[in-house]
Amino acid sequence: MSVTNFEFVSSSENQTQELAGRLAKHLVGGEIIQLVGDLGSGKTAFVKGLAAELGCLEDVTSPTFTVCNMYQGRLLVQHCDFYRMSGDALIEHELADMSGDDTVIVLEWAENLSVIDPEKTVLITIKPDAEDNRHFSFVIPSKYNYLQI
Repeated sequence: MSVTNFEFVSSSENQTQELAGRLAKHLVGGEIIQLVGDLGSGKTAFVKGLAAELGCLEDVTSPTFTVCNMYQGRLLVQHCDFYRMSGDALIEHELADMSGDDTVIVLEWAENLSVIDPEKTVLITIKPDAEDNRHFSFVIPSKYNYLQI
């Protein structure tokens, strides 16, 4: 699998949202983005920036208890949190239902699911450091070679 890797450091929530906005400018629909990070690492802040750049006007919140939130802008953002979910078959069915050419799917807590194909998923890992910075690692498969940061 051919991939492109990017690394960034964010020192604030604003910088995290700006970074997500830079990615969002290149989204065309049909992308699946997987966010990996501990609780409080900045996953929802990243989605806020992504949704804002796509023109979504709704307040972006963590879907921990709702499983999936939708935000309509230039593209539909399906923001899902699988922290409390199990069962690959159910999740695979849900992902198939959500997919579309005018949709971007953003997944949290999906790293342990076997239905997530790394060749079809942009992987973004977020790691906080001792100074409260966020280290972002992007792995972009060749399928999404048009994405830039």
